[in-house]
Amino acid sequence: MANGYCPYVLAHLKSIAQCNAPSSKITPAGFTRSLLENRPQVEIINPAGALKLDDGKGHIREVRLKYRERGLPAQTVTEDTCSIEVIPAYKELTLATTNYRKLGLYLDDETLAHYCADATEMVRTNGMPTALMADFMDMVMENSNALIGAIDMDLLTLMATKFGTNVVTHSTAAMSINFPQSTVVNNLNTGMTQLLQTASQNEVCGDLIMFGSGLFNNYNLQLPAVGLAATGVDNSRFRQFKWYNDIYAEAILGTNHVGAFSAGSLGMIELNRYQGWRAGLRGTSEFFTMPLPIECPECYGNYDSMDFDVQIKYEDCPVEVLVKGILTTIPRGWVMYIGKAFGLFTIPTDAYQGTAYDDAYNDRLVGNNGTLRFVISNT
Repeated sequence: MANGYCPYVLAHLKSIAQCNAPSSKITPAGFTRSLLENRPQVEIINPAGALKLDDGKGHIREVRLKYRERGLPAQTVTEDTCSIEVIPAYKELTLATTNYRKLGLYLDDETLAHYCADATEMVRTNGMPTALMADFMDMVMENSNALIGAIDMDLLTLMATKFGTNVVTHSTAAMSINFPQSTVVNNLNTGMTQLLQTASQNEVCGDLIMFGSGLFNNYNLQLPAVGLAATGVDNSRFRQFKWYNDIYAEAILGTNHVGAFSAGSLGMIELNRYQGWRAGLRGTSEFFTMPLPIECPECYGNYDSMDFDVQIKYEDCPVEVLVKGILTTIPRGWVMYIGKAFGLFTIPTDAYQGTAYDDAYNDRLVGNNGTLRFVISNT
């Protein structure tokens, strides 16, 4: 009896392994999740605050953000005169999607014919506009890890070159933060005290949003069990930050490297095409958008999701297509393409004034864009 064919009794692996079923696991993509949960509030672009280049009706727009540099103490005068010291001028930033990821799935008629009847039942989940065969929906969920992982790695790669200047180190490189093993000496310039003080020096407004992996994730795992130390400091009360574990971060940012940003400093730019007049049945294909979870649905209950463009096409004759790079003839069946256009928004590094002519007219945050990079140690 071939695997997957309708048997007399055959339990689905997911019903036994539940959240540990390999097909439904999603590798923690904390950076992507941090961007979706902490969107810049730009209501003029999208009521939900998302940085979207579509209007939800199938139209694509050029979106520009305007900003002005903040004033400096040196621009004030000590006399009551009618001279003009400042002529504020807008600068502009054009949002763009620089990356694209796509995945193709295939289910042929003959294989589907051998499945149990419930595999061909039509289902509609999580607000999805188009009903899908139950087995096709399982295939989508089982392959969502591929898309989410690829997008997260792309966003991390973009982020690796976009960290702003840290005013404490005067550099965009990772700042070393050591979490000491000693619980006897209260060093005011180590660990979370040093990290949060650095955020304060960089004028972070609100909670610091952090992502990465390694030792800092271990620190967060210990926090619920931390109590009053011999120094009199209870580290579990350091909660002025949000943490997002990202297993992909180590390979891209570096071992024990973590990123941090203030709310509104970063955002995921999105573009969904198959909406409004561009959605619906066209020829032998149907076009629509569909949400996919960015974390394991079985693990946490409620979960964040991201919208993807979807095309479902019925191949009514055997046709040659590329399967893992090899030209292959596939029989009649259903093909699904799931794709996403996206990019990464950061505050421009010229948002603070800087000049080569007079240090008094250099903003203390020149080169800063609300993002910081740290490397964590534990000695």
